Amino acid sequence: MSIFKITLPLILLISLSSCVTPYKPAGLLGNGYTDTRIDSNTAMVNIKANQALGEMKVQTYLYRRCAEVTINSGFDYFIIVSHSVNEVTTLRTDPGSYDTQKVHVKDDEGHKTTVEQEVYVPGGTYESSHFKGNATIKMYSGTKPANNPNAYNAEDVLLNTQVTAKGKH
Repeated sequence: MSIFKITLPLILLISLSSCVTPYKPAGLLGNGYTDTRIDSNTAMVNIKANQALGEMKVQTYLYRRCAEVTINSGFDYFIIVSHSVNEVTTLRTDPGSYDTQKVHVKDDEGHKTTVEQEVYVPGGTYESSHFKGNATIKMYSGTKPANNPNAYNAEDVLLNTQVTAKGKH
């Protein structure tokens, strides 16, 4: 089997998987979800995504994770006490570097010769942005109160976010 047949699918898989932050626990780069239990029925949920994941997808991931934490804690519904989804912009500065390049020059008699020359490759400042979301929730058992717009039935949220949260578009 040729190396091309092996490496092309691997390259495609890596490039496609790196495009969108999958719905998963936060990894080494911090992308994904984390949750922290504050007390017996209160939790804080955080979502951090890469630049390919938009604001609405982060919001969906946030609500889905709130529902999962609620169900995994033995509760039926949650009330969002506070939440936000924000765009975070970071600047990265590359200072530049020196590199050795081969340059063709002509001497006084017109003969071509090759010399090595140290060249400065300028750096720059690069901007990138991503969305972060967080929510503090209170979790309860029983029927979700109909008169509270911040109350969500955890099972309903899971049903309505299932396809989106798995990274399908």
